[in-house]
Amino acid sequence: MDKPLTPAISNASPSVLVIEDDEEICILLEEYLIDNGFKVKCVHDGATGLKKATQGVWDFVLLDIMLPVMSGLNLLRRLRRTTNVPVILLTAMGEESDRIIGLNSGADDYIVKPFSPGELLARIQSIMRRSGLKYVAPQEIIEWNPMAFDCIHREMAIDGKKLSLTDQEFETIMFLVRNCGRIVSRDELSIALLGRPATYLDRATDIRISRLRSKIAPWGDCLRGVRGQGYEFVPPHKLPELQSQTSKPDPS
Repeated sequence: MDKPLTPAISNASPSVLVIEDDEEICILLEEYLIDNGFKVKCVHDGATGLKKATQGVWDFVLLDIMLPVMSGLNLLRRLRRTTNVPVILLTAMGEESDRIIGLNSGADDYIVKPFSPGELLARIQSIMRRSGLKYVAPQEIIEWNPMAFDCIHREMAIDGKKLSLTDQEFETIMFLVRNCGRIVSRDELSIALLGRPATYLDRATDIRISRLRSKIAPWGDCLRGVRGQGYEFVPPHKLPELQSQTSKPDPS
């Protein structure tokens, strides 16, 4: 029996406030962090973010610098008058002077866009350890016989044999698995994994999918490309049904 794709979130889950005006990035961060055991709230402007940050109880704040209404740095300076909640700045400004200003304003860390969700999670976990906050990863194994995905140790196995996947390859197939039942665009995959949309000539996602198909053979068709739309994960037990549909002769 296929296990549910969404882990249960306990009351002990760390709470994260995401203050980011790009709603697509917010959605992707929210999905990723919830999958990794966090409770998440997203807001999209500085004034609302400051209100939420000061009125709520948060274990962590992810803060964009370029925000409407109130900048992230002004928000951070005002936030530091009342709380020491850990804050990671998210920004496209990566110069050393920008990092120094952000850290001197009270940030605990600084991550430059584009970034991978995996790197962000590692930075969150590092700060939580230094702050004495407890993080318990969700105990989750997803199985689509003969495939098994260990989301704790970030491993994939077929028929019990562990595959040698890079971090980005694992994140790619897991993003598709978690979105099983719908087509994921190349832009969505690129934003989720690299923090930026795919460019016109960017073939990184297509190359990664091609390598994944080879590594999961003979189940490569589980990663299905849909021309002009993107990719989707087809569970192994549904492959015969899909292949029979695509092999039917044209009635015309």
